[in-house]
Amino acid sequence: MDKLPLRRTKPRKPLLVLRSLFYLRAFGYDFLEDINKDSKYNSYESLQEQIYSCKLCVFSKKRKHLFFPKKKKDIKLFIIDSFVKKQENENGIFMDSKQNTKLKFLLKQHLNLEKKDYYISYIYKCFCDEKNDDFALKQCLPYIFEEFSLLKPKLILCLGENAFKALGFKDFKQLRGELFIFFNAWFLPSFDVDFILKNPSLEEKFIKDLKKIKAFL
Repeated sequence: MDKLPLRRTKPRKPLLVLRSLFYLRAFGYDFLEDINKDSKYNSYESLQEQIYSCKLCVFSKKRKHLFFPKKKKDIKLFIIDSFVKKQENENGIFMDSKQNTKLKFLLKQHLNLEKKDYYISYIYKCFCDEKNDDFALKQCLPYIFEEFSLLKPKLILCLGENAFKALGFKDFKQLRGELFIFFNAWFLPSFDVDFILKNPSLEEKFIKDLKKIKAFL
């Protein structure tokens, strides 16, 4: 595929540019500037320290607990979701919400995975009452990409249209359930569990999506 030079045209918001670049890269385009370079952090622990001390946006003031695994571990599956749940922010117990309890059950039932087998990260690192904010997203998004670079997952499960769009993609309805390469990993977008709980008729489609990645684990 032809290389695409990075040209300056009309000024665009940096976040929109970043989203567009990753969207194009996921579908096979190469760039003269490499946006998929190695992590700028020396270790997982240094990234963790930076996230724990981050106060770049207003959501850091709402943070009671930060859910970022304490130690780097070898994982079978990297899961990306949008928001820290209110219950988790209040009690500090990871994956204690109704949504994540359901997710744990489905991962165990259909993929035979325990909590130790997967890694979950949130687009917004701090509790934000499930509110999108472009400025906060601009601060948090580099952390996600650093996690990808440091952990080098083979498989990424993206939960929900909101997280999918935050990573720079479009056409969730068309690409939901499709496997493609992103950040040198197999990437599968599907529904988030909160959406499934509100629309139980879609649970079977979510389960079918999970079964598509079973062979990669």
